[in-house]
Amino acid sequence: QRGDRPLAAPARPPVARLSAAHVERFGESVTVTGDRGSVTVPTEVADIADDVVWLPANSTGHGLLADVASPGSRVEVSGVR
Repeated sequence: QRGDRPLAAPARPPVARLSAAHVERFGESVTVTGDRGSVTVPTEVADIADDVVWLPANSTGHGLLADVASPGSRVEVSGVR
């Protein structure tokens, strides 16, 4: 999709999917920090365990796998005020 605007145009913006309790705790946006960097994205309620955050792998820069952390890694989630 990079470099091909018509193909990339319908792509949905990245979001962090969290449990309802964590969205209530952290707010409308969160910063997720891993061993490779961090990303700040809006939150979305999902049917997911309280200690889990889901991010789309190919959503920022070179992709979250390269920019933030590998799948299953421990990350820090903080609310954006």
